[in-house]
Amino acid sequence: MQISSYFKVGNMEESFMKKRGRKVTAMLLAAVLTTSGLPGLLAAEAKAAPLETEGKNLVLENDVIASSAANNAGPELAVDGVKDQTQQWNSADMKNWTASDTGRDEEEQTPQWIQIDRGADAEPASITSIRLWYNMKVWPMEYQILTSETSDLTADPEDTSVDLAEWTEVVSVKRHSSNGFVSNGAGQDIADTEANTDTITADTTPALAKDVRLQRYVLVYITKVNAQAPGNNVNLREIEIYDDTVNVDVDAILDSISAQDMIITDGKVTVSKEAEGAKIYVRGSDLENVVDNEGNLNGYNIGDREVTLIVRVENEKDPSQYAEKNLTVIVPDHSDAYPGDYFPETAEPNAKPEVIPSLQEWYGYSGEFELGESTRIVYNDAAGEGIERAAANMKTDLFDITGLDLAVTSGTAEDAGEKDIYIESQTEDTYKVGDEGYLIVTDDSGLKIYAPSYTGCLYGTISVEQILYQANGNRTVPRGIARDYPAYEIRGVMLDVARTPYRIQQLQDYAKILLWYKINEYHLHVNDNDNCNINASVEDHAGFHRLESERFPSLESEVKHAGVPADAINADYYLNNEDYQGNPQYTREEWRELQSLCSGMGINMITELDLPGHSLLYNKYADENPDNIPELEGGVKYTSGGVGTNGGAELMDLVGENSDRALWFAQQLWDEYTEGSEPFISGSVVHIGADEYWDHNTAGIKDAFAEFADSLRKVIQGNLGEATKIRMWGAGTGMFSTAENVLDDVDIQANYQLDVWHHGYEDAKARAAEGYEIINCRDAFMYGNPGRTNRDVPNAEFVYNEWNPAMFQDGAPGTGTNPLLGEPNLLGAKTVIWGDQSQEGMTERDVNQRVLRAVSIVSEKTWNSTDENGTFEKFEQRAARLAEGTGTQIAMETDSKTSLVLDYDFDNLSSDGMTVFDTSGNGYNGTLSQAGEVSEDGYLTFGGSAVETPLKTLSYPYTAAFTVRIDAEEAEQNTTASSIFSGYDGQLQIAGTEDGSLSANVNYFTRDFNYSVPTDGTEVNVMLVGTFQGTKLYINGQLQTFLSQKTDQDGTAAGSVTTMYSSFPLPLEKIGEGLHGEIADLQVYNKAFSAEEAAAYYTDAWVSETSKVNVAQDTYAGGTSRVVGDATNYDNADGRVRVAFKAVDGDAFTNAQNAADRMDETTSDIYSYWKGNRTDSSLSIDLGQVRNVSEVQIQWRYGGKGKDFDIQISEDGETWTTWKEIRGNQDFLSTISADGEPVQARYVRMQGISSNSVSGYMIQEFMVYEITDKTALADKLAEAQKIIAEKGLGFETEDSTDRELFEAAVQAEAVNENALTTADDIEQAAARLTAALEAQTEPEPEKEYAVTAGTADGAEITVPEKSKAGETVTIKVNVTDSDKEIDTVTVTGASGDVEVTKAGESEYTFIMPEEDVNVTVSLKEKAADKTALADAIKLAEEKQESDYTQETWGPFAEALAAAKLVNEDPAAKQSEVQSALDQLTAAMKALEEVTEEPIPEKPDKTALDQKIKEAGALKESDYTPATWKAFRDALNTAKLVSADPDAEQTEVDAALKNLENAINALKLVQQQPEKPGNDNKKPEKDTPKGAVQTGDTAPIGTLAAVMVMAALLAGGGAVIRRKHR
Repeated sequence: MQISSYFKVGNMEESFMKKRGRKVTAMLLAAVLTTSGLPGLLAAEAKAAPLETEGKNLVLENDVIASSAANNAGPELAVDGVKDQTQQWNSADMKNWTASDTGRDEEEQTPQWIQIDRGADAEPASITSIRLWYNMKVWPMEYQILTSETSDLTADPEDTSVDLAEWTEVVSVKRHSSNGFVSNGAGQDIADTEANTDTITADTTPALAKDVRLQRYVLVYITKVNAQAPGNNVNLREIEIYDDTVNVDVDAILDSISAQDMIITDGKVTVSKEAEGAKIYVRGSDLENVVDNEGNLNGYNIGDREVTLIVRVENEKDPSQYAEKNLTVIVPDHSDAYPGDYFPETAEPNAKPEVIPSLQEWYGYSGEFELGESTRIVYNDAAGEGIERAAANMKTDLFDITGLDLAVTSGTAEDAGEKDIYIESQTEDTYKVGDEGYLIVTDDSGLKIYAPSYTGCLYGTISVEQILYQANGNRTVPRGIARDYPAYEIRGVMLDVARTPYRIQQLQDYAKILLWYKINEYHLHVNDNDNCNINASVEDHAGFHRLESERFPSLESEVKHAGVPADAINADYYLNNEDYQGNPQYTREEWRELQSLCSGMGINMITELDLPGHSLLYNKYADENPDNIPELEGGVKYTSGGVGTNGGAELMDLVGENSDRALWFAQQLWDEYTEGSEPFISGSVVHIGADEYWDHNTAGIKDAFAEFADSLRKVIQGNLGEATKIRMWGAGTGMFSTAENVLDDVDIQANYQLDVWHHGYEDAKARAAEGYEIINCRDAFMYGNPGRTNRDVPNAEFVYNEWNPAMFQDGAPGTGTNPLLGEPNLLGAKTVIWGDQSQEGMTERDVNQRVLRAVSIVSEKTWNSTDENGTFEKFEQRAARLAEGTGTQIAMETDSKTSLVLDYDFDNLSSDGMTVFDTSGNGYNGTLSQAGEVSEDGYLTFGGSAVETPLKTLSYPYTAAFTVRIDAEEAEQNTTASSIFSGYDGQLQIAGTEDGSLSANVNYFTRDFNYSVPTDGTEVNVMLVGTFQGTKLYINGQLQTFLSQKTDQDGTAAGSVTTMYSSFPLPLEKIGEGLHGEIADLQVYNKAFSAEEAAAYYTDAWVSETSKVNVAQDTYAGGTSRVVGDATNYDNADGRVRVAFKAVDGDAFTNAQNAADRMDETTSDIYSYWKGNRTDSSLSIDLGQVRNVSEVQIQWRYGGKGKDFDIQISEDGETWTTWKEIRGNQDFLSTISADGEPVQARYVRMQGISSNSVSGYMIQEFMVYEITDKTALADKLAEAQKIIAEKGLGFETEDSTDRELFEAAVQAEAVNENALTTADDIEQAAARLTAALEAQTEPEPEKEYAVTAGTADGAEITVPEKSKAGETVTIKVNVTDSDKEIDTVTVTGASGDVEVTKAGESEYTFIMPEEDVNVTVSLKEKAADKTALADAIKLAEEKQESDYTQETWGPFAEALAAAKLVNEDPAAKQSEVQSALDQLTAAMKALEEVTEEPIPEKPDKTALDQKIKEAGALKESDYTPATWKAFRDALNTAKLVSADPDAEQTEVDAALKNLENAINALKLVQQQPEKPGNDNKKPEKDTPKGAVQTGDTAPIGTLAAVMVMAALLAGGGAVIRRKHR
């Protein structure tokens, strides 16, 4: 069969291939293969692989000269390889006649020759054949072919002679003439008359000279042309000289190879088929983390994986001759490479979590991992990658997602618990996930992330965050194992920050968003100018350059935009407003910080300066030269004149008189931005632009373009290093086409990368084959241009269904300019968001909505992980749920308990008049700069000061309603800057236009609502409704003005704003800034009111007890508008802009009176609808949770009314049930109602069957209703309001219980008076209010049970009188008998004994049961301590009777004997021991010495004896046993020293100090505190009796004051007033 997707390059000259540096590294892919594959990629049958010996053409495209040339047909045409066209070398005339026969064959002619130079490095080669191709009848009659290693021939038409002696003959031909194509002479067989060729081999006649080898130079020397030819010169169409190289038919061999020919050998896939002279191998894979580019199985894929390979067949001797194609293979599961417990058998495994990009590989367990308060993030940076930053980022994100402030700590896997998140950087790529991949294991032991790199760890955390972001409750992750990695190295986004001004905050936000979607290239295009195709003169164009410059300090962006009416621009606000500052010039510090931010998020930030095209601002700057730079005098603008005025105005000069200055300027700019240790612009890749230089024809201009680009390369690499890659927009078939010749000393492929955006400018397949690294940015698929007709955003549905990064034009991989899937030099793809139409009024939020759609789809397709059964409808809903992710300001998200975000009823001011209390229930209180004054009818007076709120900006959809009153005096004081709302994203001015109309400033445009607020004091109810497409103004409930795009075109029409987008994100930072007037009843909702709701808002219907609420607005929509195979109309088509979310954006028509009537389409934007192009198209809505659906309404747009369709419902988005079948519909408003009870559904879908129009389905708004009932809530609210009135509660109530009641009532009343509150809102408000009411009732006291204590001789028992069940009760036991100690403590109740626990030396505890208990204690004898007695006996035995008087010795001896008896008695009690000790020490003290010498001075024992006396008064029962023992030992020692007549003063002093310390250390036995009612005695401090106690204080009472609000006393209402309607 025909192989349609293969890429062949045959017979390319070797030197050319060397110069191109094409990468032809062989890559083998091991896999188990199947015959299934990409369409058209497998041969049906194997067939023979024939070989030919014609060899290689040795003279193809070589340098050539000739003796002469005529008719502009030079000799190069004879070696150009073209034989099927009439291109040929024409010599000068060789004769001047035309013969009619052979009669003039012998006449002499003027010789002509052609010489071919094979090159200085040409090796001598064998010759197998020579073929000469002729034209018509002017073929050579006599010629020689010769060869030589040297030659000095030059082309001289005047002298065509050659000294043939210096040449070696290869062949000589001589024959007769003929009146026709070439013919043979006698005996010859070289001529093929029909083909008009000569073919000479070793076997022909004449034959090639034997053993002659072809040298460097080849000479074809022609002495005669066909004498009968009508022409007189010779024509050579082609010269071919073949060597003996085997010429392999690579196409035939490739056709014969199928999946069955590939086998697995030692972890690789090899091709079993062989062919002589051919090398057959695999050189590419589209999933390198399953099979790498060396052909090795990575061996860790979870589950079977389908992989697309490149199979190449090439000539072994001539690698430039090859053919290749894609084959799809199946790589078997390698889960056996993991620990066995990673893949348990699971009956009901969890489904793969839905994230973007989709996970590559998954094995589900059962159950969930749940985050909790105790969850920690534990990181182990084993590889030293700095992953603590990833852990810190996760902590911040999870706080935003879950509300949990998780601890972050360093540790190992063993340190992480089952509730923890563990992140580890691995020292080896254990699981073969590559530089950005990761493995997640979520099981009973916790959630674990493993990766070999910082980025891989970071990406693992992001996947977990996305799962949590979508989970119910935001706390759970399904258990399982995921192995994830990208398929492509580059996954990028380019933002045109030049023409669409992005403030630095949005650029920082987008770094966060790109991380959310694992986009790793952030390309910022920082200079450009208005699209020169705008229908305006060049003088009206503006140029932009967003980086500050020190060398060119006045180089700043302009403001005016071509074609925009002057009265629609507010440049002063745009440039100078303190809040907005919308014309950014990024400082060096800002840019470096942004680069650092990106680096920490795994993002390569690329800065692009686009030169020498798109340079209008640079040309203007040089012409004006405001900084007086001498080198710029004369300008840098294009002077060649080859393009029109508008186009030429944006080109810098390349070959004209300004070219040197242009090059100098460009070099200086790049040098400034890349010089130094901390350059302004840095990174591994720098983008020099080089896009759309319009002049392709001026002589030498392409060469100059290449030299210009390379001069910038030299500057950049000179500053940043030679490893820095230079990126440029692909122009290889245009302006960069001569670079190979001009930059012959530069390895272009090694230095340059190409962003390929159009196949007409660049051949992606050819460039990849030559060795260039390429990135797919194809405009038809990847471009978004906010505001441009049908180019607003990439066609996500087409891209999802049919595009892949190898697709640069329509067709399969390998066809046209498309490389094959798996091409190693195809690095990836990126979406490109231009700003051509930024003058159409796009806000940052508008652009964000479009970029998000592009980012999500590029993320999915470049990660290349989409499930086979995935649908775009589900993907679109998933992308809507994930949105911007967490932590960005551009999301403009405001938390709100209900649809009512903010409610300022100005009656609710603080007592000091400085705070406006928010009665929405959200607590967004406002702060006044000076005390506010509120009129009796509820108006707050604004006198130039503002109310500042804690909010920033509310995105669409929204509704803001307020009542305003302005008198003539106040109107005089208002200016165009006096605002109702103002802040970072704009302002709503009370009279912002010259004629005093209500208006809005949005970026550099003023939106005129064409309505003036009365200035006579009249009350006006104003309502602003904002949606994605426009802004509606209602006055007193009626639509006054609808600002929206009315018509569409590229650019804006002069004098008209009908083509401008008119969305207005609502700024809420300040209310009433600079305003003089009065405002009342300000409410802000996060829903867009319909016309019917806007009218009902001012009636009693708004606060009715039952409501029908649309729960579909601003939910998650997905649609199927086309399917695979619908490949037409994907570019510049409505599929880009008529997308699903527009059916739930709140921009509904005003309903017609009758359902069958066509609605007024001017009440909605022209593009605010979803379109399904097929009869079976479908639109589904994810309501975010299961709801009770009572009704569905569909507004059909004219030309797209559904005829037959089903309404289907689902709770999980997988299993669908048809709820209603609609047939033959002719209504423009289809209402589908429940029959009786509502149905439960989370997902609701319109499944098309047939339309009333060939245009398919057009749904303006898809509405899903639930019925709500507030009756029960109203009853609870009335109960709460009664208590609030009785207690006089308010916003400033301090008691926490009362304050919670008041705040719960505020929330309940906000819900009760809001017709848009859902059943969930009502349920939550009622639950909170019920809990607050219950907290107001005093709980019944818990029952207490009696605790009694029995008696025990020798012990005192202390217990509390009563205790509650479950309380811990403490028993104190004080043993008063020194001979006893505690044996048992028993607690007994009616149900038996209670377990008792020893808590201290004399303390016991038990848990009080639900019954009375009695406590008993038993004692046992305590072993006596004889240590002190033994010491006293030992001391006494040292005394000698002769030393003492008989009167004192006798009692002493008796006491000693008695002491010994007690000491030796094993049954002696402690009291007996102490008595013996006391008597012995007393007797010893009474001894009197017998001496004849003077008695030495006795030590002073007065203080010691006094202290012994004091100590004797202390009772053992009062103190703890441990401290009493130490005291007793010290006392006994003191007594011995006191009794010892020989004691020295130092011993006396030591004994005294020791005894004092022991007394001070005594601890009282703790007493159980008595309960109130038991005399309320203050417990004694834990100090010895008699010790001085300090710090005694009297009880302190507290006083409570209750303040009753004056408004309540005046009958002002319980919580808030009813609104002024």
